[in-house]
Amino acid sequence: MQINRLSQIVMASLVLAACGGGGGGGGTASSSSNALGGVVATGAPMDSASVTLTCANGATKTTSTNSSGSYSFADLSGCTAPYVVSAVGMVNGTTETLVSVFPTEASGSQNVNVTPLTHAIAATLSTDGNPLSLASNISSSAAGITATAVNARTTAISTALSGMLASAGVTGTFNPITGAFSADRTGVDKVLDNLTVDVKSSGVSITNSAGNVQDDMGSLNSAPAADFSSGSVTLSSNTNFSSISALPSQVLDSTFADVFQSQFNTCFAAPAANRGSVSSLGSSCQAIQIASDYLNDGRTGSNEFDGRLSNSLYDGATFAKPQIIRFLSTSATDKRAVIEFDLIRSDKVTEQIFTVVEQSTGTGGVLKLRGNRRPFYFDVSGVVQKRTQVAQRNTTTAHLSNFYATSLQFYLDFNVGGAGTDNTNGVKWAHVTGPLLPTSGVWLRRGPAGCDQYFTVWRKQDGSAAASGDTVANCSALWQLSSRAASSSDYDNWGSLFGTDYTNNPQFADAKIADSTIAAIQPGTSYKFEVFLMSNNTITPDYVFYQRLRSRPYTMGDATLQNGEIDAVKWNEGLQQSSIDSITPPSSTSGLPSTVSSLNVSYARTPNAAPPFKVMVQVKQLVSGTMRTQVDSKFLPIDPNYVAGSVISKDLTNGGTGWNNPQITTGANTMNFIQLVARNRMGTIVLRDWKY
Repeated sequence: MQINRLSQIVMASLVLAACGGGGGGGGTASSSSNALGGVVATGAPMDSASVTLTCANGATKTTSTNSSGSYSFADLSGCTAPYVVSAVGMVNGTTETLVSVFPTEASGSQNVNVTPLTHAIAATLSTDGNPLSLASNISSSAAGITATAVNARTTAISTALSGMLASAGVTGTFNPITGAFSADRTGVDKVLDNLTVDVKSSGVSITNSAGNVQDDMGSLNSAPAADFSSGSVTLSSNTNFSSISALPSQVLDSTFADVFQSQFNTCFAAPAANRGSVSSLGSSCQAIQIASDYLNDGRTGSNEFDGRLSNSLYDGATFAKPQIIRFLSTSATDKRAVIEFDLIRSDKVTEQIFTVVEQSTGTGGVLKLRGNRRPFYFDVSGVVQKRTQVAQRNTTTAHLSNFYATSLQFYLDFNVGGAGTDNTNGVKWAHVTGPLLPTSGVWLRRGPAGCDQYFTVWRKQDGSAAASGDTVANCSALWQLSSRAASSSDYDNWGSLFGTDYTNNPQFADAKIADSTIAAIQPGTSYKFEVFLMSNNTITPDYVFYQRLRSRPYTMGDATLQNGEIDAVKWNEGLQQSSIDSITPPSSTSGLPSTVSSLNVSYARTPNAAPPFKVMVQVKQLVSGTMRTQVDSKFLPIDPNYVAGSVISKDLTNGGTGWNNPQITTGANTMNFIQLVARNRMGTIVLRDWKY
C-alpha cells in the first residue's frame, strides 16, 4: 500500500474476519484473561515499533513489535473500551506513526492491526481529522468510537475495494482492522500494494494507482492526466458511507522489480575493491541488469552507480525491496514502472534511488534498470517549515519568533546533466505552470547574483522570463504558499512578503493560498516544465516535461486554535544551545577571530519526529560591498537503534576553506542559518531551522 508520496507499500495480506459488535465507548474494564494484538505494517512489517494502547478510561499500556511487526497486550485489566492503538517506528529511514481503533471490550484474544487503512478509519472518526487526536483527547473522542461508526467505515472500504479484490481472486468480505496478516504479495496483499492512502485534515483519499497508468516519462506534446483523482474515493466524518463507489478494478503485479533487491544485496556484501564498475561489474555484481543506454534524470549508469560501487561506505549496504511508485506502461512488449530503492549504508546514512525499471523491445525483452530517459533532474515536493527567528535585524526592537511556512519545492539540479555548468546544452531557464501557481507560472533561473549554485524561483509581473541582467534577492527553490505565527504569542515574519514585490520576493504568492485550495491538491498532481537550453533564443521550449507532485504541502490553520495540518507535524527541536551560540554574537565580540575553520552542529533527536537526514549551515555577509554566501551541508546517520536524547555532532568546514565568523557579523543583509532537513512518512520535506 502506498501512502501519499506513492511509494510506501504495505506488504501484508489480510485474512478476512468480521468486526466485533456491541455498544459504544466507556464500557467496563477488560479482565486479565482478555488480550489484544495484531500486526503493524507500512512498506514492511514495522520492527521494534513502540505501540501504545490508550483506553477509554485514560489508562495506557505500552509494548513493542517483533521483527514481523506483531505486537500483543496480554493483560487488559483496568482498561475500558473503546481502544486506540498507536504505533511509532522506523520505516525506510523515516518515522511512521499509525493509529487503529477497536470499539468494544476485547473478549478472549482480539486481533487489531495497525496499517494505513486503519489510520484512515481513525482519521474519519477524529473531530479534527487528525488520527493522533483520538488518543491524545481520549476523554472526548471515546464516545465517537462506536461499533456502528467503525463498521460503517470498514464496510465502505470493503465496497471501495470490491472490484480490486475480485480481480485478485479474493472472495468474501474485507475488514482492514481485524484480519490476520501474511505477506505473500497475492490476493488481498496484491490489492493493498496498488493503493495510495492520503490522510489530510479535509478527509481521506484512497486511490487505486494501478487504475491510473500514465506514460508521461519523456518530453511530451500533449498534457497527461492532471492527477489521479479519477481512481479515488474520499472519506470524511461527514461521508454517507453507504453510498461509496468501487475503485477501478485493475490490480498490477507488485513483484515486478523484486529481483533487484537480492542482486544489489549480494553485490554490496562484497568489499568495494571487488565490486567493479557498471562497465565492468565484479563477479558478485554481474547479475544486476543495468541497460547500456541507462539515463535517469541526467545520470548515466556510471554516474548513478559507480560512486556507490567504489566507495567503502557502501560495504554491506542493505537494500529494501524496490517499491513500485506507479506504472508508466503495462503492455506485453513495453512494461515500465517508476520504482524507489531505499538503502542504508554502513554509517547508517539512508539513501533513496528513484529510477525506471523496464522490460521491452528496447531492453531486448530483458528486465533492466534503464532510467526515465530524461537529460535533467526535476523534482516537485511539498515542504513544511518551522523557523525560529533568533533575532530580527533592522528593527528597533529585536523580536524572537517561531513561525510556520508551507510551500512547494521546484528543484532543477544545477550539477546533474550539465544543467547549470554546460554553457551550450545546459538549461537557461525552465517555465513551470500548474496548481497553486500564478496563471503566468514561475521561472527557474540559473545563476543569479549570489546564488551561483542554484536554480532560483523567479517571476515577473508579465510572466515573461527574467532578463540576463535581472538580480534576485533570495536564493530559493521554494514557492511559498502561506505562512503563519506558530502560536498566538509569536509573530509571522513572512506575512508581509506575500504580494506583488516581484523583484525582491519573487518566490512568494500574490496572497496567501487558502487552506481549502491547498487541501484540494492530490498526490500525483502534474506540473508542466518547459525547458529552454542556453543555445535557444526562441519562445519555443526544447523540452516539455510533466513532473508529478510526490507529496502535498500542508494546511496552515489558525495560530490561536493551532488546528492546521502543520500543527500536527512533529518537529526536530533538539538543536543544542552551543550551535545556536555559534551563529549569534555574544554581548562582547572583542577578541573574536574574523574567521573560523569549522562550525559545529550538535542536536538531539526529538522522539517520534522524522529524523533529520541532512544538516545545512549558511553564512551570508556583506563584506566590503560584496555579498559573500557560504554554504555547507552534510548527510546525517539515521540509526534504527537510536536512543532518544543522545547527541549527534557534525563539523561543517565550508568545503575546507573555513567561514567568516558568524559571531561578529553585522549589516542589513547578513544571515546566519542552521537547518535540519527531514522527510516525514508521506515524503513531505520537513525543514526545521534557526536564523539570525
